[in-house]
Amino acid sequence: MTTYLQRTAPPQLLGRVLANVYGGVGVAAAIGYLIGGPMVDATSPRTAFVMVGCGGLAGAAITAVLLRKARRQPDTRSRWANSGGLDC
Repeated sequence: MTTYLQRTAPPQLLGRVLANVYGGVGVAAAIGYLIGGPMVDATSPRTAFVMVGCGGLAGAAITAVLLRKARRQPDTRSRWANSGGLDC
């Protein structure tokens, strides 16, 4: 994911983009703890694991669809991406 972001984000915004992405990862982990504990208490560890796994598979499927759409569109956001990586 980091390589994709480095190739597609404008160089002057790369730090902000990565900070937002990895900040979101931290928030998602915290939410996981808040939801996971009550889920295990309400069901069982096995059921909670299956539910989280199904959510992960759904997220992966959505990501695959969105990436496929993104690859079909020409990359016009960054001069860096269009120059082959070198801006000489």
